[in-house]
Amino acid sequence: MNESPLEALRRELREELAIEVRDVSEFHRQEWKYPNNPSPENTDGSYRVTYFIVRSFAGEPENLAFEQFRWVRPAELRSMDILEGNREAVDLLAGRAGADRIEEI
Repeated sequence: MNESPLEALRRELREELAIEVRDVSEFHRQEWKYPNNPSPENTDGSYRVTYFIVRSFAGEPENLAFEQFRWVRPAELRSMDILEGNREAVDLLAGRAGADRIEEI
């Protein structure tokens, strides 16, 4: 697919959670290379990821693709099983949120 990161976010949230993004802003970009390449589709193990903060959306989130989903405070993400390539963004989000107040972002 030839879509922008924002277009991909909108499509993924529609397909996986049945919501329509309203207010969104880019939070962080990073590139990561997995030394033991976990994906056979990506031959060199490198990934470029754009993270977004979604401040509002339309619809009620519905689990269409996952084993489970739940709302957590940013600092709680640090204790979850997160891919190593996402740790930088999680640390930035948890640190920026201060005392677990995502509203300030």
